[in-house]
Amino acid sequence: MNRDELRQAILRRADMVGSPFVSDDELDTWIDIAVAELHGVLREKYGDEYFSKTTWIQVRPGTDPNIAWPRFEANVESSIPGPDTGYASSYPLPDDFLSLVRLQYLIGTVTRATVKVDVSGVSSWEPAENWTITTDDKRALPMRPIDTAGMLIDFTPRSWRTVTPEYRLRCGPVRQLSLSGYVNGTPQYSEVWRQGSIVDFLPPPTELCAVQATYVRTAQLMPDHPHIGYVICGVAAMCLGKQQQDPSALLAEQGKVVSLITGPSATKDAANPKRVVDIRGGGLRRRGGPWPYEP
Repeated sequence: MNRDELRQAILRRADMVGSPFVSDDELDTWIDIAVAELHGVLREKYGDEYFSKTTWIQVRPGTDPNIAWPRFEANVESSIPGPDTGYASSYPLPDDFLSLVRLQYLIGTVTRATVKVDVSGVSSWEPAENWTITTDDKRALPMRPIDTAGMLIDFTPRSWRTVTPEYRLRCGPVRQLSLSGYVNGTPQYSEVWRQGSIVDFLPPPTELCAVQATYVRTAQLMPDHPHIGYVICGVAAMCLGKQQQDPSALLAEQGKVVSLITGPSATKDAANPKRVVDIRGGGLRRRGGPWPYEP
């Protein structure tokens, strides 16, 4: 179901087909709100892994260890990544990034495959979800977050073979510089500000490293969504609310969709349900005796 079909389904459910009372722009805004709400319901039910996605970041060493940390990698596709030759320590995360699940790294390089996509008779090469890793050690090692308030910050570039690299996540307005050309042999850069997320690495590595980022995607309207009824009922209720009509029946139907989501097993992997695990040893105790309580 595409967005046009979804709009029509919503108007039919609200009995407002052909009505000029609600515009397409309003419907699109309400659809995005309902999709984000559904995204939250599913994350709360199944956890962050339900919408998780992975990407890779190629971390490059620099040649000047005196450049201050952190340094943002401005244009990773260019042979001249930025206006200096310092160690790059900050990299942008994808535009659909919502929250971070984990980071792990390898010593080596990573390249992304491209595939030829034909849309309406027009062919183009697009990045695929396939990556090629070149490394002499196939083990992915975990990274840990930087405690900027309670630890010594050492900006010295080091080999990630000898230390455990750390990361810091930053979200908000991001200033990017992109190589735009040359004037008398001097590279010129254009400045762009965008809302996004950046991850900083410390220490800056002295060799090529590949970092895999697993993250939760932003809410997206997916075709053939199994719970699209939540969106239809929710937006139809908003339409009735604008007309000052009673939306309670539609909201009750939307609640039934939530019950269908939250009612079954608490995990898609029914072989590994959530359970209490004793991680300290010795067993849980109750009233001075072992658990379960035995009189």
